Amino acid sequence: MQHDADVAITLLNRLPAEHATNEHCAEILREGQLGFDLMRGKLVHMHLECDDGLEVECIAFTDGSRALRLLRPGNLNESTPWISCPPLSYISAPSQTGAGVL
Repeated sequence: MQHDADVAITLLNRLPAEHATNEHCAEILREGQLGFDLMRGKLVHMHLECDDGLEVECIAFTDGSRALRLLRPGNLNESTPWISCPPLSYISAPSQTGAGVL
């Protein structure tokens, strides 16, 4: 079964680096009438060579699938290709706070 993220990464991975900005990616997804939320966060680990850490971008689609990529802060030329993830399943029951207990 193909999910929204599968369609999205096909389109987004065809973009040249200079056009792979958040705004341009969001515009393409809106044109395709895909419902989504675009999020970005910072990954920091003391053993990474990059002092600034890495950033992760996640596009969460209304069908539960996600598209992800990693990039160096402020440098789209060093980003990974987008990858897709089908909707996730709970591996434990959600707790009252929303975090699962393992």
